[in-house]
Amino acid sequence: MWTVETLQSANEAGPDSKLYWITSDTVSLGRPLKGSAAGQADIVLTGDSAVSKIHAYITTKWDDGRLNVCIKDISRYGTWINDVRVEREVETEVKSGDVVKLAAKIHLRFKWAELKVLMDLSAPSMTQAPQQLRTLGLSLQHEWCSDISYVVHEDAQPATPAVMCAALLAKPVVRLSWLEALSQQRCWEALPDAGAHCPALLSLPAGQPTSLSTPSGPQQCSLRDMQSVDRQLLQGLAFAFDEDSYDAGLTALVQLLSGTVITGSVKGPAAHLSGTV
Repeated sequence: MWTVETLQSANEAGPDSKLYWITSDTVSLGRPLKGSAAGQADIVLTGDSAVSKIHAYITTKWDDGRLNVCIKDISRYGTWINDVRVEREVETEVKSGDVVKLAAKIHLRFKWAELKVLMDLSAPSMTQAPQQLRTLGLSLQHEWCSDISYVVHEDAQPATPAVMCAALLAKPVVRLSWLEALSQQRCWEALPDAGAHCPALLSLPAGQPTSLSTPSGPQQCSLRDMQSVDRQLLQGLAFAFDEDSYDAGLTALVQLLSGTVITGSVKGPAAHLSGTV
C-alpha cells in the first residue's frame, strides 16, 4: 500500500507531519477551501497559498504484479519530483522514497509499505476478498510468515494454526468488515481500528487438547484467551514433519509454544518423538 507523508522541510518530517494511506486508484491533493467542504481535496495541504484548490492527483495502477503510483499535475504553479518539474496533465511515475513538491512550500514523501494479509481462501465468504485486497493495495498471503500484518478470519471459520499464531503474537485478526471499512475512504490518516472488527470467538477443532474448550459443541475461545495460553505448553516435546505434511503455520505454532520442530524424511504426517501422535 502506498503512503504519503507531509514533510516539514524538503527532506525531513516534523512534529506536525501527517501520514496518509492511499486506498483508492485516484486521490486528489489541494489547499483547504473556505466554507462548504464540497469540492475539497481528499488530502488537504496547508502552509502554501500557491497550492491550487485541486493541485494534483495521485493515481495508482497495477502493472505486471506491481502497484505503481503516479502524480498528475493540474495546477498553475507546478509540481516537482525530486526537484524535476513534471509535465502538466501527464501522469508521471513516482518511486518509493521520492519527494514531491507542490508549488513552493509543500513537500510530500511517497513510500511503499507492504501490508501482508493472510486469509483462508477455501472459505466461501472469502470469494471476493482477493479482488478487495488488490484494489486496496494489500498483499495476499497464502501461508503464515512472521511479518504478516493482518489475518482475515470470520467467526464461523475454524481457526487454523496460522490464526492461532497471529492471536498468540497479538497480531490483528479481523473480519471481512475491516476490508469493507477500509474501502469506504480514498485515503486514511489512521487505518480502521482492527479491534472494532475482530472475530468474537475462534472456533477450534473438536477434541483439541486445550483448557479453552466450552462444555459442548466446537471448542471456542476469544483472542484474549488465546493470548493467555501457556507459552511453555510444548516445552520438551519435538515434532517432525515430512515434505508433504509441512505447514508453515503449524510449525510456527509448535515453536511459539516452546516445542521443537524437526524437518526430514519421516513416515506419516507427523511423528511425536517423545511419544505417539
